[in-house]
Amino acid sequence: MLFDADGMPVYYIDDDSQLAELCGRLAEISVIAMDTEFVRTNTFYSQLGLLQIGDGEACYLIDPQAIADWDPFRTLLNDADKLFVLHSSSEDLSVLLTRLGCLPKNLFDTQLATAFLGEGFSLSYQALLELLLEITVSKEETRSDWLKRPLTDTQLHYAALDVRYLHAVHAQLSERLAAAGKLDWFTADCTQQIQSAFLQEDEAQWDSLFAAISNSWKLNDQGLSYLQALTIWREREARRRDRPRSWIAKDNELQAIAYCLSKGKVDYSLSGLKEINDVPGKFIDRYGRELLNLMSTASQSGSQPDRILLNPPLEPAQRKQLKACQQTARAIAEKLQMAPELLAKKKYLLNLLQRAESGAELWYGEREDWRRALLESAITPILISDPEHEA
Repeated sequence: MLFDADGMPVYYIDDDSQLAELCGRLAEISVIAMDTEFVRTNTFYSQLGLLQIGDGEACYLIDPQAIADWDPFRTLLNDADKLFVLHSSSEDLSVLLTRLGCLPKNLFDTQLATAFLGEGFSLSYQALLELLLEITVSKEETRSDWLKRPLTDTQLHYAALDVRYLHAVHAQLSERLAAAGKLDWFTADCTQQIQSAFLQEDEAQWDSLFAAISNSWKLNDQGLSYLQALTIWREREARRRDRPRSWIAKDNELQAIAYCLSKGKVDYSLSGLKEINDVPGKFIDRYGRELLNLMSTASQSGSQPDRILLNPPLEPAQRKQLKACQQTARAIAEKLQMAPELLAKKKYLLNLLQRAESGAELWYGEREDWRRALLESAITPILISDPEHEA
């Protein structure tokens, strides 16, 4: 035992045998609290600094720098009878997947649970403990260097507290979700969070990266094909070099290349690329030939990126429809006592509006869930109406 966290013993796990022994004990329980500490400042992938586990009776701080054999822990994650409780889990899931190659089968995200219960869309862990348990914990070590060794006692105490109370929080929130009839909705969204983490590592999803670049809607079809090829290339290069995307190329640089070449503003050559004001010459020196070959392939492929993914400015009538959709969704959420953003984010409604404009199927994929049952009858008439001719 290292020390205690508010009366709970804390153990530091720094070799394979200790981890295997711990996983053997955890195999006997059904609910496991978990958190991670990581650093992501100059890398693409988050670097795992510490893995915290709680079983309700003790906290365990696992040092990933000292562990070589993660198989016992992977077995726990893959156990369909285990429920892992985390707070604001998206980044934790990402680092677990890229570091260990697997994710828990079952998730209980306490931040998501509070959104379903109308306690705020993105409640912090500290605010959650104050709300449910009337406990105040420090935020001082949030930006610590979790890769430096040895970790300080202050860091370790802070890390242990991140799982110290999750069992008590889970017990309260799960009871309230069940009483409110929202447990099935919540479970579906937790499952979707796990699936989303897998999708982030799926190369097939990179085809849509171009749509996240501001003003990409201004490009013509050829420019959009170039931008799609460039964003896929940047994603691969950032992952290969393990560097942030912006360190490889900034959004405005890729967009400038796509725009200038598609509009014939510069020659399709290295010298032409160097004439683009927003693009550094060193970048062209390093990658220019590769990018020209890449875009040549894109122009010959004949495939066209889906413009429905873009977010062009809305016309006045569309803004009126969007506002009506937001007001309707907010009223439904308030009646159900849940965060409006949980039921229908602006991006979610914008995509529905754009699909209605293009005549595409409205309710599909992720929209074929509990949200559809709550929104379809109220939102669809707004989406297919003609605001210009309404009284």
